[in-house]
Amino acid sequence: MYKGLALYLALFGVVATAKYCPGQVPDTAFVKAQWEYVLACTGVTPQPGGKLEDVTWVIVPHGSMNTHTLTISGTWDNADGHTIRLDEWSTGSAWVVRHELLHHLLRGPPSDQGGPHPWAPFAFPCNVMPFQHMAEP
Repeated sequence: MYKGLALYLALFGVVATAKYCPGQVPDTAFVKAQWEYVLACTGVTPQPGGKLEDVTWVIVPHGSMNTHTLTISGTWDNADGHTIRLDEWSTGSAWVVRHELLHHLLRGPPSDQGGPHPWAPFAFPCNVMPFQHMAEP
């Protein structure tokens, strides 16, 4: 189980190729609320390119980012620094949206803090790691 979780965490920021779902974007009010949460839990001021209005949302068909062993709910594209891809079933998941927005706000993972998902702020205080939400649908 831990191997799968470690691989999931390592791949979470990897760009997946998937088709666009035209006309689908997350609900604006919902996304703004998640952005405010991320700003509050981190205390970080957005840097150039890391503001909410800089995000390009791509909603992909359910399951299209999955691997044979992992279910991928979302990714932040660290190559272009502004594209967030969400599985169509995750567009209303607060923790998934927050997780990807946190990558965006931080402009990727802090290079000096233990990989793509440093304990602080991803797990605590922001509470946006998959293991913290395993019982949720």
